[in-house]
Amino acid sequence: MKITGLKSVVVAIPSIKAKTSAIRGATYRLAVIVEVFTDAGLVGIGEAPNPVGVEATKAIIDAAETLIVGEDPTEPEKLKKKLYAYFNLTHLHIHAACWALNGIDTALWDLAGKACGQPLWKLWGGAFRKQVEFYGPVDRASPEEVAVLAAERVAEGYGTLYMKVGFDEEEDLACVRAIREAAGPGPKIRVDANQAWNAGEAIHIIRRMAEYDLELVDQPVLLYNIDDLARVREGVSVPIASHESSWTMYEALSVIKRGAADVIHVDARFDAGMMGARLTAGMAEAAGMPVVMHEFANLGVAQHAAIQLAASTPNFTLAN
Repeated sequence: MKITGLKSVVVAIPSIKAKTSAIRGATYRLAVIVEVFTDAGLVGIGEAPNPVGVEATKAIIDAAETLIVGEDPTEPEKLKKKLYAYFNLTHLHIHAACWALNGIDTALWDLAGKACGQPLWKLWGGAFRKQVEFYGPVDRASPEEVAVLAAERVAEGYGTLYMKVGFDEEEDLACVRAIREAAGPGPKIRVDANQAWNAGEAIHIIRRMAEYDLELVDQPVLLYNIDDLARVREGVSVPIASHESSWTMYEALSVIKRGAADVIHVDARFDAGMMGARLTAGMAEAAGMPVVMHEFANLGVAQHAAIQLAASTPNFTLAN
């Protein structure tokens, strides 16, 4: 079986109407859908996200067509390395183009599964779980609105609630308190600071939040300073998750070696493809750490690919 062509299409999908005024997200989602065609009549489908604009994403994907035509689509890792070399990602950070090229990587893995007549979780060794848990997002708003959303998410069956922090210390605390009071003692609460604090601020604020029984705090400090991430972890009782500091398998290795986090986020679209994400999860497993799937603004193709990954990887034990 050989690759005969590639097609990319920009799509804009309307978002579901918000249930409450607390949700202030985008009214639509943009992505690039990738199709890889073969002489066997099979078509692989992938999806690339939109971190820097769909025009740039589509241009990178389209430029890769001549590099993969005539190749065997059931060798996605070899083709990924070829694409990374062509786009100079061996010298640049792979984030220069991996988010676009991983749309092709997903399509190639889709073709591998179709050629074998098997879902990817079987190709990757079997399913450790047949259901993949997701957290319930609580969009940032006033404490009163946050409480309403938290109660809604619990009523919908979510066992883990997630909210952004790092805006204002007292407002952050008020919103975390509102979630705990609305949700009750059972559900887990996870907050994400998105690098908002320095190490001293993070330790001070997380200690104040600890009384509300947080599951974890995500990326409290700047992604580049792993020593500060480790300092925060050593200074608080709440588990610390690494996200931006461990975007790729190479960076995740540094975080694990330094003992800078309790949990590692995994996202194949920003790591070295599907295998890069699996390697990141494998390193974390060897270190005795759980991993959490990071995704945002997904459409169905990327969402289902992520579910295959989470199902077939043993240490995806937390809500994603």
